[in-house]
Amino acid sequence: MSEELLTDQPLAQQKTNMLEDESSTTTAQGAESSALSIPSANKKKATLPFWNHPIMYLVNIHILVCLHAFSWWALLQTANHPLRKHIISQPLSFIQKTMTYIPDTVVPHVNQNISVILSEYFPSEETVISTSFLSSPLFGFVILPIAEIVLPFKGVQYLYENKVYDKKDIDDQTNKYKLFYRVIPLIYTVTLSALFWFSLTRVHLLTIEQFLMHSFSLAVVIAQSGAISHEMLHKRTWLEKICSRIILSYHSYLHFPLEHVYSHHKKLATYEDAATARYGETVYTFVFRSSFTGYMNAWKIDMENVKKKKGKLRWLKSEMLWSTAATIALPIIIYQFIGVAALASFIITCIVAIFLVESVNYVEHYGLMRRKRDDGTYEPVNETHSYDALFRVSSYSYFNIIFHADHHFYGQREYYKLRVYDNSPKLPYGYGTMILLSFVPPLFFSVMHPILFDFYEKRGIDYNKMLQQE
Repeated sequence: MSEELLTDQPLAQQKTNMLEDESSTTTAQGAESSALSIPSANKKKATLPFWNHPIMYLVNIHILVCLHAFSWWALLQTANHPLRKHIISQPLSFIQKTMTYIPDTVVPHVNQNISVILSEYFPSEETVISTSFLSSPLFGFVILPIAEIVLPFKGVQYLYENKVYDKKDIDDQTNKYKLFYRVIPLIYTVTLSALFWFSLTRVHLLTIEQFLMHSFSLAVVIAQSGAISHEMLHKRTWLEKICSRIILSYHSYLHFPLEHVYSHHKKLATYEDAATARYGETVYTFVFRSSFTGYMNAWKIDMENVKKKKGKLRWLKSEMLWSTAATIALPIIIYQFIGVAALASFIITCIVAIFLVESVNYVEHYGLMRRKRDDGTYEPVNETHSYDALFRVSSYSYFNIIFHADHHFYGQREYYKLRVYDNSPKLPYGYGTMILLSFVPPLFFSVMHPILFDFYEKRGIDYNKMLQQE
């Protein structure tokens, strides 16, 4: 049972969390359980649901990687390449003929020139290939949010709800595939690294327009990888920790492990936490505050750790010293061995990726607060201090980080075992949609503020009074 505890939490809090968690895993009320159509028989609980099969994670986290890789493949092939003809040329030709045929046959009396206009302005094969780098952002911020709405895979019947599934139930289901689950992030590290370095070594072949689209697309891929690196940095094996930092180096965020584990997990939902968005704070203000303050926090934490070590060379054991050195060294290596175009693309990728990663942090805890006691300390972290999102489709792309309340209860709990809590605050949409909403602060506030006030009102808490405690 101790393996599930976040090692940096106070012992009293760990015991409280464990007691609350064990008590919350009692059988759900009969009527509610029936309404949600969740399996209750022990035999069914021992069977791994299709929606939590490791293949679902392996495939989905590689979609953006494959889309970006396909764009490179299409761009580098000659026009006469047989696969390019079958995959791109012939489908485009068919679409163009269909679009020009329908107006002529169905509504010829409306406008005789429709087919001519469609034929003239229909994008050429080269244009489609050149803009194919936009497929990754298109999937992440258009197709995925639409899929969350259209597809039926949402709600607690496609998730592990804490009232229905206890730790043993989930262990029984997943133990058979435990190694497969653990290997998936390692496989992803290899494929992402191959794509990252291949892209930078070929970026000089692109036009200005292609260069910008490529850099933005790669940034979206790298931003998604933040969820996978986040999963691995909470693990204890050296291989997972190294892979986590390899991924983080691709957007120059190597301070994140220290700040996240030793600051955010202790201080979340307070004004002391750099990674908790405050009520009324825009995403643009938050990104700057969180990234800068988070970096400084990491240095403070590291200096305290170094002072506890012994020996004259204890400063060489500073994690932030080596992390900062690696952050500086990587762009220098890219410039020296690949070129200025690769360096420019890397810088753009880092800026966009950091903004997107911090946007995820923004929606995970926006406006949530822990009550301050009379002695100045805060109530222990519980499931009401992080948002859950009940959207199975996007959970794969974000590696189940959308089940955020359970993650903060048990930082080392594996991604495939995370549960949702019935009394945790719920996001109205998946992460992709919420990130897009956050880009328009008035729209985001109009959606989230009623949810915030309603959540605290149902718990009998005066939210306005909580805001004044800081």
